[in-house]
Amino acid sequence: MKSKIILMIWFLCTLPIWEGWGGAIFAQNLVPNPSFEDTISCPIQPNGNHVPSFTCQNWYLPTNTTTWYLNGCAPHVTGINLNVPNNYPDYGWQYAHTGVAYIAMQTYYNNAKAFIQVELSDTLIAQHKYCVQFYINSINNTRSACNNMGMYFSDIPVLLPSAQDYIGLIPQVNDTNIVTDTVNWVQVTGEFIAVGGEQYITIGNFYSQANTDTVTINNTTNYVGAAYYIDDVSVVDCTGSGLGIHEKEDENGMVVSPNPNEGVFEVKSVKYKMKRVEVYNVMGEIIRMYELGIRNESTIKIDISNESSGIYFVAVETEKGVVRKKVIKSTK
Repeated sequence: MKSKIILMIWFLCTLPIWEGWGGAIFAQNLVPNPSFEDTISCPIQPNGNHVPSFTCQNWYLPTNTTTWYLNGCAPHVTGINLNVPNNYPDYGWQYAHTGVAYIAMQTYYNNAKAFIQVELSDTLIAQHKYCVQFYINSINNTRSACNNMGMYFSDIPVLLPSAQDYIGLIPQVNDTNIVTDTVNWVQVTGEFIAVGGEQYITIGNFYSQANTDTVTINNTTNYVGAAYYIDDVSVVDCTGSGLGIHEKEDENGMVVSPNPNEGVFEVKSVKYKMKRVEVYNVMGEIIRMYELGIRNESTIKIDISNESSGIYFVAVETEKGVVRKKVIKSTK
């Protein structure tokens, strides 16, 4: 865990400026504790007692509704099992998308829908485009699956004294697909243009039961609502990324094509020779690295087809500096 934190801090401190269209920005995840690994305390004490408060570092509950923090540190106890991956029979069995922790939240159940909230590490900039991504997985021990998992951005916290079916907010990012997968993590993505000053995100189902679609996935459980695990949340400033089937050459002479793609794409430097190419995911982790050295290539083919669909960043070093481009890997 310590090495992971050190690596992330090093990455954010040494990340080169993205010199693409629209000015310089940083490809930095603005969400603190994005995979819920950092704890205030383990949700189950060593003696088996449940900690009554929500103990995930940075995150909190904006409404008076139970939302469970599950972590591999929790011992197995009768009555409420908050371990990862084994939280059966209370929830189910699921490895974390990253690390050993995630959140379990109900998204369709009478008037008791749950939400989670966090303060971003920086305020959003007006007219900048932000790319959003998080992962969800339908909990085994739930009868239904639903749509409308979304994210709402605000300049002040969203705090409500009691649980409600509809809290009157429209999320800037919303997934209209009904996610029924209880085995694989499913990615939710979106983009929006900031008004400016937003610094809080709230995640959950913002639509009323009447405006939420559901399907039955498990008739054997007594829990009639829908509930999901959630993991790996990211908000990244992706201003000036320039999307299109064939991205135009930027002022640095860099072209990524095709973009979006299904995981195989070409990076071409029209003006300068490339010395080094790195591919990062939205968590800031290097997934591919190419040392071109004295060959000074001007074109390189990159294959990330075995990675999850979503947002990636390519950093290209030339004799004139580093250029950073956003790449979208689409679902086949």
